[in-house]
Amino acid sequence: MNWNNFVSFWRKTNPVHPVPDYYLHYQKNYSKPNWSGRIIDQKFLVLDTESGGLDPKKSSLLSIGAVTVSQMGFHADEAIVLHLPNNAPQNQEEVAIHGLVQNGSKTISISTALELLLPHLYDSILVGHNILFDVALINRYLKMEGAAPLLNPCLDTAHLARRFDNPIDPGSLHSRDYTLDALCQRFGIETFGRHTAEGDAYITALIFIMLTQRLIEKGITTTGQLR
Repeated sequence: MNWNNFVSFWRKTNPVHPVPDYYLHYQKNYSKPNWSGRIIDQKFLVLDTESGGLDPKKSSLLSIGAVTVSQMGFHADEAIVLHLPNNAPQNQEEVAIHGLVQNGSKTISISTALELLLPHLYDSILVGHNILFDVALINRYLKMEGAAPLLNPCLDTAHLARRFDNPIDPGSLHSRDYTLDALCQRFGIETFGRHTAEGDAYITALIFIMLTQRLIEKGITTTGQLR
């Protein structure tokens, strides 16, 4: 069955929630990473989201920030910044943690946000600090759109930092020493733009580059060794 026939078949068998075109293009163009290749040759997308709460199963998605890392560098002016409408009530705890007060930025629909985001994921490994939260949140919105979950493998900078310090038993290290703020202090990174999706994506990208450079110096040179 060729691709056009597959799309027609899917839409006929799923008339209530047809898969959006942008997700079908993502499925068609997605390529798995070369786990045996060099880290420096792999493309990574460092991702961060801001949400209306702490539970990805019910929190609202407010913004997405992402930075592409390739050849162990990135261009800040090519960052992805997507703001969605904030219609959910917020309590003081959520505002304090996520910085969620509406900033007047132009907002777009979730469909438009996902359509703009997914092409950047075709050949990338996702990277983030506690990235599973961000992926779970985006996957929930993909499901509401009639799409399937993201296909990309993920790397967590908190886990990478623990592995750097204790390759044998990284889980034994205390989480308070591996927060984003703690790692910024450790690597001397200024926290300008903290608690915004674009700011945290930029900070996380710097941490990821510093960590991978140190891991490469330790002999961790292939992409598969980062898992």
